[in-house]
Amino acid sequence: FSFEEPTFTKFSRERPRVGRALLREIRASFYRKLFLAFVLASIIPVLILALVIRAYFADLLRRDIQAEAARTATVAQRVIEESDALLNRGPAGLEPLNDDVMVWISQVIDQDVNIFEGPKLVATSERDLFSSGLLPTRTPENVYRAIVLERRPSFVDEDQLGATPFLIAATPVRAAAQERCKMALPT
Repeated sequence: FSFEEPTFTKFSRERPRVGRALLREIRASFYRKLFLAFVLASIIPVLILALVIRAYFADLLRRDIQAEAARTATVAQRVIEESDALLNRGPAGLEPLNDDVMVWISQVIDQDVNIFEGPKLVATSERDLFSSGLLPTRTPENVYRAIVLERRPSFVDEDQLGATPFLIAATPVRAAAQERCKMALPT
């Protein structure tokens, strides 16, 4: 026989209090009102602070990722322009922007690279994604608007492949064969 047994039996036979009975019990006691007010006054500011800090750091992280994507796009732009200049100095008949060159550039910068001229895809490092229909061969509308119409030096936005979101970074590329192309990097 233990001491806890009668106490446990007494509490286990009580019916659980429903909302109104619990509210009535809290209203009846000044101690319970004070305790509840103290708990709420201490928990609510902590929860608000946690939400504000979470939102701040999420925004900070998002901006940092977008800045890094823009830097990667700029590096890829320079590599493409320099490699295009080297290819144009070589023997005649070399295709300046093709999939093989884009695969090499994607290995150099460790990112997939897509080159669009006007509305269509010219070269890519991941031809399988476009051939299978997972990605459209047309220039993404937000990239076209930002790079061609608004003439931004770089552009970063979020896109989706099925249900998977990813960042896309774009920058204009000047190549000898094409007057003005757009490069897009899915990051």
